[in-house]
Amino acid sequence: MPVVTDYLFQLIAKQVEDKGLVVWYDPEQAYGEAAGELTIPNTTIARYDGSFFKLRKEIDHLLNDSQPPRLVVYVPLEKTDTNSALIELDCAGAIMQPRQQPPPCNTRLSVVARNALKPILGEDQVVEIERQVEARKLSLADLNSLAEKGKDISTGVLALIFGTANPQEVALEFLNSDKYDEEVKKKEADKELRKLFEISFDIELPASASLSNWRARLAQHVLLTDLVSAFKKNVPSSLDSFSVAQKSGTIEACVHLARNWRNNRDVRDSYVTAANKVEKDRGINKLSLPAELLKESETFLGVEKKLLQYVESELLKKATPATRKLGTTGADVERLYRQIRNLGRSFLSGKPSTPRNQRSTGRYETEAKASTAESLAPLARPSPDLNSACWNRVDLYNEVWNQPLVKLSRKYGISDVRLGKVCRKLKIPHPGRGYWAKKKAGTTLEQMPLPEYKDAPVVRRTKTKLSRTKERPQFSRGSQERVTGLPEGSSIRVRLSTR
Repeated sequence: MPVVTDYLFQLIAKQVEDKGLVVWYDPEQAYGEAAGELTIPNTTIARYDGSFFKLRKEIDHLLNDSQPPRLVVYVPLEKTDTNSALIELDCAGAIMQPRQQPPPCNTRLSVVARNALKPILGEDQVVEIERQVEARKLSLADLNSLAEKGKDISTGVLALIFGTANPQEVALEFLNSDKYDEEVKKKEADKELRKLFEISFDIELPASASLSNWRARLAQHVLLTDLVSAFKKNVPSSLDSFSVAQKSGTIEACVHLARNWRNNRDVRDSYVTAANKVEKDRGINKLSLPAELLKESETFLGVEKKLLQYVESELLKKATPATRKLGTTGADVERLYRQIRNLGRSFLSGKPSTPRNQRSTGRYETEAKASTAESLAPLARPSPDLNSACWNRVDLYNEVWNQPLVKLSRKYGISDVRLGKVCRKLKIPHPGRGYWAKKKAGTTLEQMPLPEYKDAPVVRRTKTKLSRTKERPQFSRGSQERVTGLPEGSSIRVRLSTR
């Protein structure tokens, strides 16, 4: 019996053994054919075919006993759409339907598929299959077919060689090095390995080719699929000749593998070698690719350089309305971009950046140095004056949890009410009433975390009042000397102004 269907029938049989009576609702009608094949020993299987009167006539004679009968009633409807026609059956037995609790009664197809396929396929592949089932792209028959294809692989020798049968993990180890090649040949596991790659990544590998040839073909297939997928539906015609994965599940599997290969420090060197070779062999850097669509691609170095050149040309144009709104001129953009360009090219080449004009000699040396100083000159910024600076959410959050708002407000010359309004505007949580008294008494209190606020407004920090502390009158130095020099017991007459 097919794997997923068999798992479902086991769930139903378990409920029959426990409850005797099972009402199986299938609002998505995902199990219509399977319900016709369901057989459980000593159990009656009844189906709703459009008439509850007919259904009740078939099963009423089974409900005369004091104990629930061994009966399964399949209803391809939502429970709420039955108008409580089976209310006594629902109360007397077990209900199985999507999202039903407890979990063994949940017949949602994606959940059933996940639990049935997890022992056979890898975790990553099961997650992707579950997503496709939720999108109504895979039926029960499709899931049974996938299970049958993966069953032979998971029970083979690949798990003994690679320590796992997960397609992503096996492919990553295979692409990284040839250390498992001898073991694959020794155990004659090449057929299982080829079948695993063909199913998981939608690639055709010649049976007569060597493992090193498979490695090169798989690397090219995965990297080109990753590149093409970055364009989504706007794939350039220059990439039409590339052989890539076509199915949505295998495309995402290739993209996921390429991303893990690229970002994993332990295998990154092999990715760089393979990517450079594929880029050179297929002439990726010579293709005419729309730069504005390359922002999602990280596959090849040549693509990154094309994107950098595109950004350079756009930034060197006249100032846009957005930059004017920020108070930045076209000259500022150009000067700032020179710094970005040098750093970007240095990062891509792996060499320290040296501006071309710094290498000038002779009579152009003075001019070159001046140009370099101009290009590296920072943009003008306002001075960090306490009265005109803006509030920093993180700094203010730390301060309001270190001391009461009343004390903190004196630091900035504003009232605690105004400071509380600033916190609310920036969505900064602060201690409530009684917090500091409880903390002083030794009570352990929980500090509320700072929530994310992507579009936080810019709130300027402005002093709104003077300090309440009055300055003490100061005597002049001559007056101090005269008062100090008076003999003891002398009196002083002071005239105070009434103004």
